[in-house]
Amino acid sequence: MQRKVLLFPTYEQALFYRKSHAQANSAGILNISVETPYTWLKDAWERFGDGTKLVSSLERAFIVKYLIQSAKGPEIASALAPTEGVISFVSRFFADVVGSEEYSHALTSQSDSFSKAEQLLLSLIDPYRDLLKERGLIEQGDALSILSKRSLPFSFEWGSSFEIPLCFQRFFRSVAPSLIDDIVTPVQISKVSEPVQPLVLLATGPSAQNYLITKTVHRFLADFQNARESRHSSVFIVSSQAQKLYSYLSRSLPFNDSEKTTCKLYASRPFEETDFGRCFMALKTFLLDESHDLAALLDYVNSPFSGIEPIRRAQVIALVRGNRTLSCEEAHAMIRLMSPHFDTFEELFRDCDASLVLDYFYDVAAEIPEKDQAFRAEQGSAISALRSVYEQARQWNLSPEDLDFALQGLRIDCSCEVSVKGKLEKKESQSTKNDFGANPGHSCSTSFLEDGKIAEVFIVEPAKAEAFFGQHFDHVILCDLDSRFYSANERHDALTTLEKKMGLHSYQSNLQVKRKWFEQIKALAHSTFVCERVLNSGEDEDLYPSFLWDEYLSCYFAPGDLPDRNGLPTSFSKSSQMQCDEDFYDLNANCYFNYKDSLSLKKATQGVLVATDSCPNQLRPELFLSRSHTSLHSNESRINALKAEKLILSPSAIEAYLNCPYYWFISQRVRPQSPDEGFGPLEQGTFVHAVLEAFYKKLPSVVGQSRITKNNVDQAKTCFSEVFDEQLALQESLPSTRYVPVSSLEKAQVKQLKQTLIKNLSVQARFLPEFSPVYTELELSSSDCFEYAGVIIRGRVDRVDVNSAQGQFVVIDYKGSVSGHDAGFDPDKNDSFVLPYKIQSLIYAQVLKQKLPERPVGALYFNYRAQENAHSVAGSYDDAFVNLSGFARSASSVKLNFNQYLSLVEEEVSKRLEDMKAGIIEQKPLCNESCKYCPVTTCPRRLS
Repeated sequence: MQRKVLLFPTYEQALFYRKSHAQANSAGILNISVETPYTWLKDAWERFGDGTKLVSSLERAFIVKYLIQSAKGPEIASALAPTEGVISFVSRFFADVVGSEEYSHALTSQSDSFSKAEQLLLSLIDPYRDLLKERGLIEQGDALSILSKRSLPFSFEWGSSFEIPLCFQRFFRSVAPSLIDDIVTPVQISKVSEPVQPLVLLATGPSAQNYLITKTVHRFLADFQNARESRHSSVFIVSSQAQKLYSYLSRSLPFNDSEKTTCKLYASRPFEETDFGRCFMALKTFLLDESHDLAALLDYVNSPFSGIEPIRRAQVIALVRGNRTLSCEEAHAMIRLMSPHFDTFEELFRDCDASLVLDYFYDVAAEIPEKDQAFRAEQGSAISALRSVYEQARQWNLSPEDLDFALQGLRIDCSCEVSVKGKLEKKESQSTKNDFGANPGHSCSTSFLEDGKIAEVFIVEPAKAEAFFGQHFDHVILCDLDSRFYSANERHDALTTLEKKMGLHSYQSNLQVKRKWFEQIKALAHSTFVCERVLNSGEDEDLYPSFLWDEYLSCYFAPGDLPDRNGLPTSFSKSSQMQCDEDFYDLNANCYFNYKDSLSLKKATQGVLVATDSCPNQLRPELFLSRSHTSLHSNESRINALKAEKLILSPSAIEAYLNCPYYWFISQRVRPQSPDEGFGPLEQGTFVHAVLEAFYKKLPSVVGQSRITKNNVDQAKTCFSEVFDEQLALQESLPSTRYVPVSSLEKAQVKQLKQTLIKNLSVQARFLPEFSPVYTELELSSSDCFEYAGVIIRGRVDRVDVNSAQGQFVVIDYKGSVSGHDAGFDPDKNDSFVLPYKIQSLIYAQVLKQKLPERPVGALYFNYRAQENAHSVAGSYDDAFVNLSGFARSASSVKLNFNQYLSLVEEEVSKRLEDMKAGIIEQKPLCNESCKYCPVTTCPRRLS
């Protein structure tokens, strides 16, 4: 008598079938086995096999690595290097080919169709089998081949349709041909069955996708809450980005006193993306790689497995990232002292005999504060997976640095759930593993609330969706139906080419597998079936709908029906569509528009933002700025002084505000800064300013005057070279904004910069011969009370050149580039005055009228990189007194009395600063260049 075997793709689905069948039939399941193909094979081989054990995928990978490394002959060594890709390729080959008749035919035939590399690959099968035999193992294909030749007491049926490996296809072709007939039977995508309602979601871009899905789920839950007769509701979501969607949706679960809502995630992630895996891989990179990357060490520091307290962790990261000269040895010693678990981690990288040390980290995971059950379960799975790898490595005498091939394919279950009930109840979070193992369906949680309503949201990655086939959910949402995630293309690589030559082929096409999968997902829906896709990827790539989307929607086209602009049938009712544009949800990009009122300005005594006394969890819309003050003591005097107080601003802050109030607020008040000590334009510019300041202070003692001329330029270059080296030597001891080259490339860049600056001295020798540098890094203190446009100016002027004979001065601001810095004005050509977007030097020129006896005739930006006269200078100059022909463009010349021009600029600036005094920080860029360096990349008004 034969025993019927009902086959399902996953253990969870088989278990669900058993339980459902047991509930429906009191007699239970008699003479029926409900299995997955692998669990059936494992049991059958134990009963009817030769005593060997089926090889696992991990064991196969280690055997393949050993086989390739120990293979003799230069041909094999050159054709099959033991890289991660080759090991994966050969492992797939053995899993597909071993045990097939086609392999035997390939060995006996003298076909010239096989290349030398393919012949070498075929020649490895017998040594592979020998290694398996030595270890008491057998390949699944060989086991199935042996069983197919025996009279087995089994008959087979599909419990559901799913993709099966080649070795099982060969077995069923031999013992149960009807199963193969079922596989090859074509399936067509169809409409939903009554009473299920179809719905389509269209997100304009990826940013709107999660919002649209969440909005749809909230709609379903609201309908459920309003339905008095319903006690339970379920939403099943299949998403290729399940973890991101879960993170977004679980934070927006609706609170209701009479309803408990649970959001469950069923997904897995690569080993290196778990907290423990990332910590392990980071230390592996730092300790075992030749580069000893400090960024990898900081990954370890930032991990909860480091055991370093959060405050100390932040301090260490700031210290390491803020010091480019810190050596690996110094960082290593510091982290060893601060991390209580570092020594134990180091033991893991000495040899693979240290696998027992991993037991220590189970306790570490359990003791990490503020982590829930789901976190501990995920980290425990990651530790167990690593232990399996170490145990295999120990058997094959491999060291920890040789394990990348085994770690690469490890995936760790990260399923979890969160539940909410009522406005005051805290969210509960736990692992779904136990529920998943018992029953992945919604019935596993019906004990949550006997008297109240229960709503459940399942978010499942496509690979885990098969575990739910055969169940029913009120609403099913299938996301990401574009060609990136669902394609009908068949796999084509060197392995498929070789298998085709051998005569091996799969009875299952990718097209049919995907269609059957789609139909089974659709069959889960009891009330609503929703298909969702994104219209625009947000990147440069074109985005096309998946063939599943096209075939499904084609079912709803009536004869003669034409698609609309989104490809939907016009007969598809508007009630069956939901669309979402990026601007409807993007709160980050539109943060300003959520708060229409201006900020109230306060004195800078309490910080930038403070909490109110009545609402300690809310922030007052107040902005704190420095103001001038007096030392008067009477109440009346203080009140009058308060009214007379003026803002204290730098020209750079004024320029930033005029370019865009919001850019000023972010760059000058919020000041987002990278913790890394850089080697970029900021550090280089600060260094060059310091070099030029020191150079012009030293120059008179060397050449006898303060300016460079064609007669002393050679002496000036020698002097500059010495000053450059002196300033470079001082950089390492500076407290901040250091210009410290570390790599050979950076040192070469410093040498190139030095040569560029030395050559630039020839340009300076020809620049404004009537003027001489008199002031360098001239400081304007707020205590000097230099007023401009109704505010007090503080700052530092790079250089002021003076023509003593004519009583004139020119303000010079050093720049690495002067492109776009032209700020001239010709009233005959311009009907109205337009404020230039670069005005720092103009502000300094107007303010210095209060300090210097000379009058201004220019406010210039000088390019210290210029090697020729042309385009080395830009800004504003009075062409009646200053000749910059050949240096600056005519767009920088001012055809107006220069004092009048400076006053015209100040008057316009004064008007704009009234908005600042009113607390306005609107996103209002002056021109395209205003947005060039703005850190707010999501600004909806960004011009460049």
